Amino acid sequence: MKAWILTVTYNDYDQHGDYFVAWWKDKPSLEELKQSTEGFSDNELKHVLQGGGRIDDEYKWYNLIEIEEGVVL
Repeated sequence: MKAWILTVTYNDYDQHGDYFVAWWKDKPSLEELKQSTEGFSDNELKHVLQGGGRIDDEYKWYNLIEIEEGVVL
């Protein structure tokens, strides 16, 4: 089984790290992202679907990754 995982990473003065946002069985559409990510702008969600990463000079990164079931050591 595979899943798509959305995380947001904050790298500011406090260095507080990575946070889980949502997951989907299949790669989400823009509409599916909107339903699961309250507070995200359309610009941020489009950025996620185009590969994610840092937006402009903000200290946060969005990552949408596909993972496979199992344990990675």
